[in-house]
Amino acid sequence: MIDNKIIIPALVTISVAFLGFIVKYWNDIKLAKRKDKLDRINKQLGDFYGPLYSLMKSSDQAWESFRKKYKPNGAYFNDPNYPTTETQIEVWKHYMKYVFMPTNEKMYDIVVSKSDLLLEDEMPKCLLDLISHIVIYKAVIKKWELGDFSEYTSIINFPNDVRKYIYNSFENLKKEQNNIINKTNFLIF
Repeated sequence: MIDNKIIIPALVTISVAFLGFIVKYWNDIKLAKRKDKLDRINKQLGDFYGPLYSLMKSSDQAWESFRKKYKPNGAYFNDPNYPTTETQIEVWKHYMKYVFMPTNEKMYDIVVSKSDLLLEDEMPKCLLDLISHIVIYKAVIKKWELGDFSEYTSIINFPNDVRKYIYNSFENLKKEQNNIINKTNFLIF
């Protein structure tokens, strides 16, 4: 005959150990998923949205300073109320070639080479417009190098909505990153 004084404590011990194993197993899965998600966010911030955010902020500041100094009123080109002078055209070509395009080309490289880090399944239109704008400017600048100054701008304007997209995406990812980091390391269901 089996003694209940031995079986019941043994069953309780086995049940508690099994339950502990199950809790640890599920907790380990949740921690691994959380780590994978944090790793992805860190990569998105470090390789895509962070660099784009920094480049866009510096480009915006350079643009604002440029406009304030060289043509504070009206559109830079094709504004009948504020015609562009030859000096302003020369300054434009210089800034475009040596200030704005190097930053634009860095943004282009990031968008084209790191698009696997996008938040979306497909390339947002504002990013497609950005890379199209940049590619066309490359052609305009090449014409300048060949002595053809018949054009001064891209036929596709800089997409203003790309700023909002980059800024919002970066800020939302930073919030998500902070939320994950600030959660406790032990998760129970």
